[in-house]
Amino acid sequence: MKFPILKRMSQDDFRTAPKWFDAVLSIINPIIDFMNQSMPNGLNIDDNLEAEVQVITAKHATTKTVRLNKLKRLPRFMRTGYAGGQVVVGAQIVRYGTNTVDVRLLFEGAPTGEIKVTVCFEP
Repeated sequence: MKFPILKRMSQDDFRTAPKWFDAVLSIINPIIDFMNQSMPNGLNIDDNLEAEVQVITAKHATTKTVRLNKLKRLPRFMRTGYAGGQVVVGAQIVRYGTNTVDVRLLFEGAPTGEIKVTVCFEP
């Protein structure tokens, strides 16, 4: 999907808006700038909307098979989010299966036991 160039918004575009709306514009305009810069360089809405977020349970340095529920193609990237108070220092997809991926996570301090981790798989 080709993404159109967006126009920055100014207070002149919303002359009757309340004063607090200036703060909203100060948040929206940097997002517009980022989108305008990123889309021509390969970032696209179709791929980013296809990302799949899951909460998995994993052990340090142990391979875990994760079933993909939403993605129509195998992910190229995996990002981690909240990890039960632990710090993820490494995350890798080590093998692709049919609608599955094997992942390995490394945690700071090599904790024992299972840790719930939010992961995001991106095509």
